[in-house]
Formats: sequence, structure tokens, C-alpha cells
Amino acid sequence: MTRIAWFSPLPSSSASLPCHRTALLARLKDRYTIDRYIGTAPGQLHNVPPRTFSAHDFVWKQLQDPYDLTVYDVADSPRHDFVWPYLVRYPGLVVLHDERLHRSRARILFAQARGDAYHAEFHYNHPAANPDIPELNLAMLVGATSELWPMRRVVIESSRLLVAPNAWMAATLKTEASHDRIEVIEPGAPKVHLSPENRQRVRSQHGIAADTVVFSMVGPLTPECRADSVWSAMALLRHEVPQVHLLICGEADDVHRNIPDQLDITAPVTWLSSAEALDTSALISASDVCICLEWPSGRHAMMSLVESLAAAKPSIVTDLADRVDIPSLDPRDWHLRPLASVHGRAGAFSSDAACVSIDILDEDHSLPLAMIRLASDPTLRAKLGSGAQALWERRFTFDRLVRNFEAAITRALKVSLSDVRQAELPAHLQADGTERVRSLLAPFGVWLPGLSDLAPVANPEVPSES
Repeated sequence: MTRIAWFSPLPSSSASLPCHRTALLARLKDRYTIDRYIGTAPGQLHNVPPRTFSAHDFVWKQLQDPYDLTVYDVADSPRHDFVWPYLVRYPGLVVLHDERLHRSRARILFAQARGDAYHAEFHYNHPAANPDIPELNLAMLVGATSELWPMRRVVIESSRLLVAPNAWMAATLKTEASHDRIEVIEPGAPKVHLSPENRQRVRSQHGIAADTVVFSMVGPLTPECRADSVWSAMALLRHEVPQVHLLICGEADDVHRNIPDQLDITAPVTWLSSAEALDTSALISASDVCICLEWPSGRHAMMSLVESLAAAKPSIVTDLADRVDIPSLDPRDWHLRPLASVHGRAGAFSSDAACVSIDILDEDHSLPLAMIRLASDPTLRAKLGSGAQALWERRFTFDRLVRNFEAAITRALKVSLSDVRQAELPAHLQADGTERVRSLLAPFGVWLPGLSDLAPVANPEVPSES
């Protein structure tokens, strides 16, 4: 049976992506032997699922019995930072969840005080950029410039196969790639079975009346989640539709929890516990409309959207480029937005809207319009719910996700490591991390199996075999 090493964090509260990855691996285990590697130190592995290991153990296990394929979930998130030392040294199938990786890569290199490595990687990723840009980024600790310089070419060129979550991102990645090994696998979610009992239980638990229209937000509350805009819209909404409530499931700091006070907004808001946050079906059962406004990163919002589609619930989304082929209504005129062409896919889907899409440049105006109309129009909510279910059945089922990953694994296994072009990578990325150990063993005639004879280049990032 094919042996796979899969680098992906375990779920935490409000972490939709790792939760879905756990479910995916459970479905694939009948076809493959999969070891999951996480960023936890070996001595801190407690109560983890079977075949779950610390990433620190990977090199040793790989030397003992090499895997047929490595798979990396790569995202612009601290939870995914642990994959970086491995994905270049052991090229595999890279599942890219974010369009931009600049902040993630810079965070690692800056923490290690490796300014020279940052310079080298920046110029490899962006050879046409002004050579002074890295200094600007170092001075600003990578602020707004990270949106202009995504720093992903290293990842593209170091993959046996690259998976993008949508056709728009795949088209963007192909402009930087020297190969065509890029596949599209859209996210998927199991059918969410709505329960009247769950709806009543959650509402009763939090003092929400049966006739109240409930909006929900799921995922970590970060600056990108648009929480301040949602609260402001809620304040306007209450003047039009008094019986409304906002349910929030996600990790948040004191700054975000205090936004209503800072904005002097009185709005009915309930924060759900971490345990409740993991019970997506109960939350969605209690909800009438799902809000998925994360911007500029849309990773969590997209997973929330897919889950709302699977539950046949209307949603409010931001008009990000990766949603150009999702039928949606514009709340400024309530007309269907034209579907943009992505790889010739325009017109391939039903004209029935599945959600309401907010223009990010007009958020303060269009978001209240959307929430007021959806709160006061149950017929529209039902119509959007029907469109959501139809869209989920066509594109976002969990079975479809599993089949697509099986096909991607098959294709990745056919790609020889010799086809991965790494000769032009910065020198510190080509080092195998064992130079010091080999130099100490050389006088004794000891050879380390499975390791290439590369020129000695200091690389504190690449893990050793010890």
C-alpha cells in the first residue's frame, strides 16, 4: 500500500480547515497508509490520533523507510509554519490554502535573524522587484507590502504537484511556474443535517427567541474578519428589524471582544464556547444567515461558506477574486452578479444565486443593505438556501473532494523527483542540513544513507537526521 507522510496541523477550536483535513485523511486511509505530522514537539504528544507524529521525527522515519509521497498543507498561518523546513528538502504534493505566503515566510526568517536568507528568497520569488524592497520590508516588519509580494515561487518550483483551491488562484500560480503541474481541488464539506432540536437547544441556551433572525460568524476573529463592519451593520439593522441576534463562534482577543463598546454599539451578540464552536451543525441549525466576510485572506471564510452551502443556508460573502464563479446577488440592486470567466468556466453553473456578495470598497453601505433585506425577507432566504444546496451538490460535496485528492495523489506519484527544478533555488535552500554531522563522521568512514553529497552550506532551518 502507498505510504504517505502528510504535514497538517490538528484541529483546534474554530479551525475548520484542520477539522476537514482530519475527515479527509480518515476517508483516504483505506487506500493509503498515511502518517500525519504535526508541529508539536515529540515529548508533548498527548491524546493524539493513531499514526500522528511530531514533525521532528520525520527525517529519521524517512531514512528508515522512505515514504512514497509527502503532502504539505501550506497556509499563511503560524499553525502551518512547521512545514517550511521540509517542503523544499523533500518535494511532494503541496496543497496551497492561501494566495500569499510572504508573512508566514518572513515571520520564520525574522525570528531566526536570517536577513540574508530573506533577501535571497525574496529576490528568487520576485526577480524583477526593486532590490531595495527587502530592506523596506525588514524595516516595516512586512506590513502592507506583503500583499504586493506574495513570495510563493519557491513553493511552486519545489513541488511535485501543486493544488490550488480554485481556478482563479491556479491561473495566477501558472504565471509564475516553470511547469504545468498545478491542479484545482475546490473545498468540500459533508452534508450538514439541520436539526430542529439543535436549533431549539442552542437558542434556548442563549436566550434567543424562536422568531428572532440569527446571523452567525464562524472562525477566528482576526483583523481580516470584518467584525467592526458587522457590528456597525447590526446597529443599523436593529432599527429596521428589532428581532435579530449575532452568534459568534471563534477565538478572539480582548480587542475584538470589546469592539461593540469601542464603537458604542448596542447589539445582541453571543459568544459561543470552544466546544460549541466545533459543533458546526448545531450552530448552523440555530442560524438563519451565515456571514463569511474575511478579507484579504479568505481561507476561513471560504470553508464557512462551503459549510453553509452544505446546510442550504443563505450567506453573505465578500466579492473576492476566488469567488468569481459563485452565483451571488448584489445587495445594491439585488441583481445577479455576472459570472467572471475563469479558465473558460463562465456560464457553466446555474443562474440561481447561492449567496449575497458584498463589494469590499462599498462595505459600509452594502453590508447593512444585505443584512436588513435578509432579516426581513424569509422568501429570499429560502430561495438563496435552495440555490446554496444546488451549488453544493454540483461542486462542493465531500465525496467529490475525496475523489479529487485521490486523482491528485495518483498524478503526484507519477512525477519523478528529477522533474522538480531546484537547481536555481537560493543556496541555503539547497543544503540538506547534515553538513556538520557528515563532517564529524567522515574521519571515521561513516556514511549516512539516503543523504545527498551537497556542498556544505549552513542552514539552521533544515532539520537534521538526529
